[in-house]
Formats: sequence, C-alpha cells, structure tokens
Amino acid sequence: MGHLDISVTMNTYTHLGLEDAENELRRLSGINSARVELDRLNGTGFSIESSVKFG
Repeated sequence: MGHLDISVTMNTYTHLGLEDAENELRRLSGINSARVELDRLNGTGFSIESSVKFG
C-alpha cells in the first residue's frame, strides 16, 4: 500500500475478523430486504438477487 512500515498496513487493513464480515453481510441483507419491500410497495420489483449473479 506504499506505507514505510508493514505494521501500518497490517493495523489499518487487516483488523477485521470473520464476525465483522458476518455482521456486514447481515446489515446488507437487511438493506436488501428493505429495498425489496419498498419496491414491492412501489411496483418496481428490483432486488439484489435479480441484479447480481452469484457463483
């Protein structure tokens, strides 16, 4: 990343753990659920699942 000391890079970019990633995925799922509900109410029918291919 261009830092003079590797510890700066490690402390800045690698402090997140599996629990942090899991919490973020839950947060994103909640956001998508809210979007799907809003779109259902507005009749637009958008969802992340229909817009993004997984796998």
